[in-house]
Amino acid sequence: MTLPNAGDLREMGYKGRRLRTDSGAAGETYYPHMYTVQTYDVLSRTTKAVYVSIENHETNGALENIKKLETKSVTLYDRGFCNSKVIKAHFKNRSHFFIRFKTGKSIPPEVKEFWLSKKTRDSFLYNNDPDQRIYLFKIKHRKKKEMHVYATSMKGIDLSEAEELYRLRWEVENGFRDQVNNLPLEQWHSKTENGVLQELYVRLWIMNYARIQQFLSEKRVKNPLSRIYKRSNFKLILDFIAMDPYYMMPQFEIF
Repeated sequence: MTLPNAGDLREMGYKGRRLRTDSGAAGETYYPHMYTVQTYDVLSRTTKAVYVSIENHETNGALENIKKLETKSVTLYDRGFCNSKVIKAHFKNRSHFFIRFKTGKSIPPEVKEFWLSKKTRDSFLYNNDPDQRIYLFKIKHRKKKEMHVYATSMKGIDLSEAEELYRLRWEVENGFRDQVNNLPLEQWHSKTENGVLQELYVRLWIMNYARIQQFLSEKRVKNPLSRIYKRSNFKLILDFIAMDPYYMMPQFEIF
């Protein structure tokens, strides 16, 4: 997120995004940046955890957020989080991961072998630990017509379930869109780190509150992987909250 170039933000270590000119000289943007890694609940569409940093380091954020996850919960990852640190953290926390593997030298040899094989699913022991088994899936991308490899610590899911499960990750992109468009995070009133953080957390709280109201008002779908789309108007709920904060809370008595 872009921050104001004022107050104590520069002194606190926030820097501009790195740039490289045509001549090869390095530089950075005028406005400093703040980076967040958010753990987003794709069913309730709420932010469960957020990591704030002066550097763009997704893995560090993921490792901190994993500590706050419930046991046996499932976290969906894109290729940017494909590394041994994230996998080990989930096994230690006794929570599950579902991650898309990327090609490269850093992937385990078992995954390389699976990638070149004709198998559509397989499994192997991570670091030869009998308590750490990883299940592999090979799924063909519907539009690009190319094969993608996914890995999870969950046992007993088939190919169709794996495809539908990972499809839910797109809700993260919708969540970021709402944060930018409906709660414009980069329109700051504060010029200090403390003030910016207060604005960030309040906006995420308001978004979560609106999402919970939206979740409660929608018709329950027994199968969370169902493609049935029926949702209330998120922007309208935000407007109700902005006009009257108590409008959505008739069951509470205000002291």
